[in-house]
Order: sequence, then C-alpha cells, then structure tokens
Amino acid sequence: MTSMTENRMQHYYACRLLAQQCYPDKQVVKDSHGKPHLHDDAAHMSWSHSGKYAVFIGNDHEATGIDLEQVSPRIQRIQYKFCNAADLKHIDPQFHNESLLLIWTAKECLYKLYGKKEVDFRQHLTAEPGPVQQEGRFTAHIHKPDFHASFEMEYSFFDGYVVTWVLQKTNRA
Repeated sequence: MTSMTENRMQHYYACRLLAQQCYPDKQVVKDSHGKPHLHDDAAHMSWSHSGKYAVFIGNDHEATGIDLEQVSPRIQRIQYKFCNAADLKHIDPQFHNESLLLIWTAKECLYKLYGKKEVDFRQHLTAEPGPVQQEGRFTAHIHKPDFHASFEMEYSFFDGYVVTWVLQKTNRA
C-alpha cells in the first residue's frame, strides 16, 4: 500500500509540475465537476498519468483532453463497459488490445474535454481508430442530448504505453 501511495503522490506532483512549466504564473484549481483547470481560465488543460509517466496538454482557446495508458491485455476484461457496436466495427484484428486502448483513451479524452459528469462511455461516446500504427489520427464523437460534436484524436505508442489527445474539433457532427 505504501508504494501505491508513493506512486500516486509522484503522479500528483508530476502533473502539477508539468502544468507549472507550461503556465508558470497560473494556479491549478478544480471546478464543481472535479475537472482541473487554470485559475481565471487563462487556458484549457488536461493531464493523465500511468506507470512511470505523466502527460499534460494545454490549449489557449478550446477545451482539450489527454489520456495515457499502459498497453496490457487487461483491457479485454473490461471492454464490455466502454465499447458499443459502432466502436467494435473499428477494431484492428491484428492489434486487438491496442485498438481497445485507443477506444478507451479516446473516450477518456472526450470525457475530460466535455468536463461534466453523467457520461455513459457506451451510449454517449464513440471512437473510430481503424488500423493501428505507431502514431496516427482518428475521429471520435460525443453524442449527448445537450452536446453533439466530432473530434480529431491523435495518438502515439511508446515504451509500452499509448497517449491519446484531442487535436481539434472536426466540421462533421
């Protein structure tokens, strides 16, 4: 339990250090939904951590999201919690676990971007990763009654991890 606490504290400080490096004069605060942002909303931000890495993204104009996960076959055990029929059509059969991780990380990014609770990953979010490469882009969607949008996601696999982030909003919804 001690190493878990130490690991969690390292992630906590690493994320805040990254935010401070990018926005040295801004304090990180959380809103009523628990979403971290910069005090006075100077810019939009998101962060993630997994294993030995932490990542941060900031955007001066639009909401953003980032997610980092370690590549592991464990993702198969929980795919029923976050994948819907539309997602499963975009699985790369040669890289099943990696496809599932791209779907999961894309949905985590969209959840962070949306910034509110009450998001059902199966019902309100879809992702279209397609053929898995070392780095790439694909489209993901938010389908909420109050918010419909499509986003271009970008990802990179490195050192047994994948990091995915929202690149930009697309024109099609």
